[in-house]
Amino acid sequence: MQIVSQLPDTLVEEVKQYISLENQSDALIQIIQDWVKYKKIQEFKQLRGQIKFEGDLTALRNMENGID
Repeated sequence: MQIVSQLPDTLVEEVKQYISLENQSDALIQIIQDWVKYKKIQEFKQLRGQIKFEGDLTALRNMENGID
């Protein structure tokens, strides 16, 4: 499938400013993966306030920061 060849040259050049991959197909794959990750994060943000957390938030933060 030759999706990259169907993209406007100006869009491809703009993408190259942000992604330093040699292969245009690899760059497109990376962009799509990042977009999917972004959309999942947006879905999780919509759950804010709807999930009750039961645990020690301070201990969890300390673990994340490497503090014992």
